[in-house]
Amino acid sequence: DSLLLGEIHMSLLSLLLTSVVNELQNGALSLASKDCQFYAFLQF
Repeated sequence: DSLLLGEIHMSLLSLLLTSVVNELQNGALSLASKDCQFYAFLQF
């Protein structure tokens, strides 16, 4: 059960990182926005 939870967590982390990298490559995120998203992720 905890293994499944870990796999879900890693999948979500991977999805988030992929999304952030894509946004960075497109230049759509400002530094403040990145910091805010990172802080929100840490609170998750």
